[in-house]
Amino acid sequence: MNRDVVKWDDLRVFLEVARQGSVHAAAKRLNLDHSTVCRRIGKLENLLSVKLLDRTQRGIVLRDGVQDVLRHIEHMETHANSLEDAI
Repeated sequence: MNRDVVKWDDLRVFLEVARQGSVHAAAKRLNLDHSTVCRRIGKLENLLSVKLLDRTQRGIVLRDGVQDVLRHIEHMETHANSLEDAI
């Protein structure tokens, strides 16, 4: 199995961090450790070869151009939820 593949679980973690605006809030909502969320975001950034987020005094902000990526992930989430409903 190729380990260099973007995984849905990592994309979901990124989506939740973007929505919550903080790693801590996303970790709490996903019932994950803060370090697990950070590790998954780092893994995703390494795999995509792009920095997705910046930490600021006010929390997490998306980097320029990442909003388009986020929209695609939101569409994936919609389809995944539809599939779960159908099953």
